[in-house]
Amino acid sequence: MKKMLTEDISLCNIVKFDGTNFQSWKFQLKTLFDYNGLMDIVEGKETLPEEVTDANAATRDAHRTTWKRRNAKT
Repeated sequence: MKKMLTEDISLCNIVKFDGTNFQSWKFQLKTLFDYNGLMDIVEGKETLPEEVTDANAATRDAHRTTWKRRNAKT
């Protein structure tokens, strides 16, 4: 069933906002963001990790790259 749900929740199924359909448009986008695990980025709860120059730079860079990929989906 998850495969069918994945097919149903996609950007191509979102009705374009036309100025009169805010509630349904908002619900559809929130559902899409929730399903893809992006709400923390959308709401600003998860922010881009700061750049560092210490021994943990490689780990921090990996986190930054992951965040940028997830943010690009929004």
